[in-house]
Amino acid sequence: MDFEVPAERDMIVRMLANVLQDHGESGSGPYIHTIQATSGAALSRPDFTGSSSSGIPSLFDIGLYYPESAQDKLITSAVIQSLTMNFDMTDGRCLLSGTFYSGMTSSSKFLVEQTLSANSAAPTLMSTSPTQIESYFDVKKLDVDGTSLADAVITGVSFTFENNVARVGRDANGDAESYAFGIPSVNITGELSVLYDGNVNFAATKNILQDFIDGKTATLKLQQGDGTVDAGSLGEMNIECEIFSTAVNLDANADTGAVITIPFKVVQPTDDNGDASGTAFKFEYNDKFASTSWS
Repeated sequence: MDFEVPAERDMIVRMLANVLQDHGESGSGPYIHTIQATSGAALSRPDFTGSSSSGIPSLFDIGLYYPESAQDKLITSAVIQSLTMNFDMTDGRCLLSGTFYSGMTSSSKFLVEQTLSANSAAPTLMSTSPTQIESYFDVKKLDVDGTSLADAVITGVSFTFENNVARVGRDANGDAESYAFGIPSVNITGELSVLYDGNVNFAATKNILQDFIDGKTATLKLQQGDGTVDAGSLGEMNIECEIFSTAVNLDANADTGAVITIPFKVVQPTDDNGDASGTAFKFEYNDKFASTSWS
């Protein structure tokens, strides 16, 4: 099932944790959530169970509500197969889109002709007064031509997470008995659009192409807030990742000025010996919900 929704403060962590099946948490409210893939905290294949549970692994129950009674539908034990997190500065909101994947055996399975508002098993709302996440960053930095974390004016950035999840096994009714990440287990790609200016261009020492031509990766760092995700303020966000690109495009006539667009792939950085070392992707966020409430 495909979806597109505005990103909300009380749901973005759970959805990203679901597609990557990784989550760490600290604090006692606000809660500081960390989702990452690094050399020291590699993503692992999840061990899914047959019903929704708190924390990770995590599954969703999805209610589809219709105007008339006894027409609602309930999809149980679904997992996110792909998720795109899109920060478009012209729209002003972060949007989440992707695909839910279902079919695993559960006590409820797929139910039709339901009246979910009167059903004690109906999914609960993540929030009755959602706070949407805006598309802006207080800090926007990118490695450029050997310069570490140069300031960049970003007009848009998106990340797409794919886990290639598949159904595993078969029970007497033909339903899958579990889910498993496919191969490759996780793929993270994206697109970054930056303004062609004095910091980022195609001249010597500012050439956004040069690191990629030299076969090097670039660190991308984005921050909402003061850069320290702590209990001081809700909604602070840090994103750090290592990217590599084989294509850089220039739109010299964009409405916002000359814009350089970079389609990229998130990769695991390595040391001089070729061993995995450092952060491939790291997302930090604080909200008011502990993972134990994900049920």
